[in-house]
Amino acid sequence: MSNLQDTRARLEKCWTATRLNSIAVQTVSFQPKESKINQDRLVTEEWKILGQKWLFLAVCDGHGGTATAEYTANKLPKRIRHALLDLIRAHDGLDRNNVVQADSSVSEMLQTEIRTLDKSIGQAVKKLCPNPAELTEEQARALVAEHSEVLQRAWCGTTLAAALINVTHRFMWAVGVGDSTVALSSLDSTGKRESQRLNPLHNLDDPKEFFRVAMAHPSTEKGIVKSGLLLHYLPMTRAIGDFGLKFESAYVDKLFRHVPSTHRNFTPIIEHNKTPPYVTARPSVAYVDLQPLWDNKPIITLFSDGVDNIVNGAAVFRPGSPSTTEPSKVVSSLLEDTIDPYVEKELGHPIQSKWNGENENRAVEVLGNLLGGTNIERLEMCLDQSRLDNLEADPPFHIDDTTIILCNVSELTPTYN
Repeated sequence: MSNLQDTRARLEKCWTATRLNSIAVQTVSFQPKESKINQDRLVTEEWKILGQKWLFLAVCDGHGGTATAEYTANKLPKRIRHALLDLIRAHDGLDRNNVVQADSSVSEMLQTEIRTLDKSIGQAVKKLCPNPAELTEEQARALVAEHSEVLQRAWCGTTLAAALINVTHRFMWAVGVGDSTVALSSLDSTGKRESQRLNPLHNLDDPKEFFRVAMAHPSTEKGIVKSGLLLHYLPMTRAIGDFGLKFESAYVDKLFRHVPSTHRNFTPIIEHNKTPPYVTARPSVAYVDLQPLWDNKPIITLFSDGVDNIVNGAAVFRPGSPSTTEPSKVVSSLLEDTIDPYVEKELGHPIQSKWNGENENRAVEVLGNLLGGTNIERLEMCLDQSRLDNLEADPPFHIDDTTIILCNVSELTPTYN
């Protein structure tokens, strides 16, 4: 085994990968730091609804712990499937004849189900503790001991990138909450892959999001944003959970501070939380007609912002000169049989297409090529625990939880056998 093969084999132990041929889906989820639990969760479900084939794909990028991402991945698909069934019945079917008319109903349903799920997480806390300011520390610790899961999924949070796909009639809805991505890669007229981001990123780098958050609070409130963080704490402006930024500060001061979590810096939230909520779970939803693209080998890609961080490189391989290239464009290009040289230039290392073989997991190959391609030194850096554990390093070196889902929808049959 060559050194490159050996390094890749050791990297393979740091990820979980699946290849689901029946639904043309390939996935990978990665965290190389041995002392850290991967907080990402993913969903790959196939539904048969009134004779139609549907897929529901989702990436939940958890933060503060796994509780909210786990809960969302377990509960949200069931809610959406039941609501979709009711909606299809209400419209006497959902096909190419009425999808344009039904689009707003489906979009509204997706928004409602996500926001209702999020609201239920908060309501469960309010039911347990309607008056947090009156809690003693002993009472708070007793509540946490007895209702740890309920409180963890409210204190922790998750972003969401999801795709609801009607395979039978070739259309879909892309859903985004936070800074994870849904994108569509397809062949252009020259046979090269082009990428279309289907949901905006909900963070403070987006002027619209910055303005929306700023306008929701008094102009005299000065501590809302600092160093690109909301309340000096959270980089995204929309998320499921994160009720420390949705409820009054007493919940953090008296209750959430006792909840097990990887987020332990409570002071900024308590100090700057004046007029909550600061975060919303309202998703962006976009309808996409796949029919015109069907012969262009469309691939739906979903990924957590771990991909964005690697492409940007500010905390990995290029701290002094971060890339501004759109990550979905890089991912799309890595799906080419012959990869455009600009990708190697952007990432700063050589790439090998299909190094896993024709019939292997392309999501794994995308990840491997993002991390280092054929550059053994870079791949080894991703496995160096002392480097990954050094939070004070200058320049920094940090690899976030990274999850990728690829769905080659043109390979799917429209009906069930």
